[in-house]
Amino acid sequence: RAQEIALGRPSPLRLSATQALATGLLPPAISRIEAQIGATPLQIRSAAPEEVVHAVLNCTAQWGISSLPLEHKGLNIHWIGQASCVLVLPEGDPLADMDCVPLHKLRDRRVISLANRYRLRHRLDHAWAQALPKVPAPLIETNSSMNAQAAVRAGLGVAILDPVTVLGAPLQGIVVRQLNVDIPFYFGVISPQALTLPPILHALNAALITTASQTLPGFIHHAATAHADLIRLMYADPSPQPCPGCGSAQ
Repeated sequence: RAQEIALGRPSPLRLSATQALATGLLPPAISRIEAQIGATPLQIRSAAPEEVVHAVLNCTAQWGISSLPLEHKGLNIHWIGQASCVLVLPEGDPLADMDCVPLHKLRDRRVISLANRYRLRHRLDHAWAQALPKVPAPLIETNSSMNAQAAVRAGLGVAILDPVTVLGAPLQGIVVRQLNVDIPFYFGVISPQALTLPPILHALNAALITTASQTLPGFIHHAATAHADLIRLMYADPSPQPCPGCGSAQ
């Protein structure tokens, strides 16, 4: 940084995001404000959700976007997004003929799922428990939705994933379908309380909301104050809700 100051170079904007959000939402959002960014260098680091939070808390990142939960002393939450998870199938799969797939249709299928049981995986497991007497097996676990897509494309199974990567950066050889139950994926934008957010990052927040609204069907924008209520919903055990685009959850 001392060298950058000596040479008159601007300080880079340091962004941290989970792989799904760094792949599916962040690049098109940045492209919306490219003129405002100008010559300002960007550093984008993808990491696990807990590592994103840690980077922002320690100010090694000025801004982060990650799945919930995010509330932590020392963080500012700017806004929260919500969108329904989707089913990912290999091309040619018989279920691809359906626009909306009942969860029980996956009873005898090998399922590829996310490994972090404290975030989206908790909601996935609860949905399985409500729809089926037992979780389908064998189960392949991964820490990346891109890995899961690649496994589906290779014919290793089917996957229920956050819609961000699947719709924002889909792989060839897969198809995406709605499920008959709503499994919400929550994510939010954070920054260190100790730092004042520069105008360019306020612009990035607005660009992300626009990008999510146009990319994710049924996207819901929540204020930061909704965090506590959304966390209670995440870890509660409600009856499965029907997907807004499919009707009944049964």
